[in-house]
Amino acid sequence: MLLFSFAAASFNGVPFSQYIRVALPFFLCWTSMILASLWSKCGFNIEYFFKPLILTVILSSFWTPFYYLVIADNALDVLRHQLLGPLVPLVFSFSICFLLAGKKYSKYAIGLFVFGISLIALSVTRSYLLVPVVVLFFSFAALNSKSRAIVVSRIISNSKYMIALLFFMVPVIGFLKSDVFDFWQYRLFGLVGDFGFDPTTYTRIAEYSAQYEIVTSDPIKIIIGAGFGAEYYWSSDYFYELSQILPLWYLEELRPWEAGHSTWIYSFFSLGILVGFLLPIVYFLSLFTSFKNISSTQLEASKEYLFFNVSLISFFILTISANPFGPRISGLVMGVIMIVPFLLSKLRKNSR
Repeated sequence: MLLFSFAAASFNGVPFSQYIRVALPFFLCWTSMILASLWSKCGFNIEYFFKPLILTVILSSFWTPFYYLVIADNALDVLRHQLLGPLVPLVFSFSICFLLAGKKYSKYAIGLFVFGISLIALSVTRSYLLVPVVVLFFSFAALNSKSRAIVVSRIISNSKYMIALLFFMVPVIGFLKSDVFDFWQYRLFGLVGDFGFDPTTYTRIAEYSAQYEIVTSDPIKIIIGAGFGAEYYWSSDYFYELSQILPLWYLEELRPWEAGHSTWIYSFFSLGILVGFLLPIVYFLSLFTSFKNISSTQLEASKEYLFFNVSLISFFILTISANPFGPRISGLVMGVIMIVPFLLSKLRKNSR
């Protein structure tokens, strides 16, 4: 895939600087896959990745708002998605795995969950609200009935702590960003009322439609794609609505070349039907393997084992609307969490 991506970009005349910046997270993804596989083949315990990853996730989640607020000297009121580090979804994966792994870890689970929800609340980013829901649903669907009953009892027994912590955080969030709750109400219920459509949804669809148009307009691009870093535009079919919030000249001149806002559409846009299916296949096979790993575990699993089998689902919503393969750090980490479920499945089979 990586060799092909370079050939496709070169054939389409994509500037090398644009190609390498977009391709780098994918390079890091495959590199971390290879290194994790070699680590496992050498006999080292894959679960040793757990502690470095939780440290990475927490540092990344703190560093991103620190950078924009302190180093870049921006006001909190003007920042939104910049407050969310690329690894924030994994905060909820850690939260769930601590909850499932044992009673003594429940406090960690609650603390991480409230921390993640607080970041999302300050950023007023709607898509991230679905991340903990999807992670919890996936975990519950995979667990057997006995494990589900244990989890429900732990949630109930610790609900008073979570409610108390949330009640404490609500005024803190309101103090840090005074209009945050009004902004949430507007983002959730007011946009369609004001414009007759949801601007974020329309911008995403305009981008996806244009990428589809670019690829299907050229038989060669259908096969090999436009290449990583290729320029695209927003479909003019949505300009009438979008011109209510963005100047028409901006919409007409817009030529982004980043990795887009959909992992799956961008895969086919950049790599065509010949190679564009590889990343989706690996991703969803890994999810399926994770589901099998959890559902086949009869005894209470370790927090490390659970984490590596629920972590990939935390990025699922973002693969549709944000493309987590854009930032380099998430590309590197996603390589690990995409390959480890396969390695754990192999180790389980070999130990039988």
